[in-house]
Amino acid sequence: MSDTIARDKLELFGIDSVCEQIATGKSMTVIARDCDVSIGALLSWIEAEPERSARVRDVRISMARYWDEKAESCLELAPDDF
Repeated sequence: MSDTIARDKLELFGIDSVCEQIATGKSMTVIARDCDVSIGALLSWIEAEPERSARVRDVRISMARYWDEKAESCLELAPDDF
């Protein structure tokens, strides 16, 4: 697939959709597959514009914090010390 076709597919999908997908827990690999592009094309498209890159970075940081808190909560509620 050409870079232009991949870029067009990603532009149609949009950065809002990419961020929403990340926020629902989808991996970048799954998002790329859903857009019918390679993971490399998705990552290149994100990095091509500082605003896109910043938005994805922010949502990934938020999700990492969420999962850290979730893990901590599970550990605190564990019935034993493992």
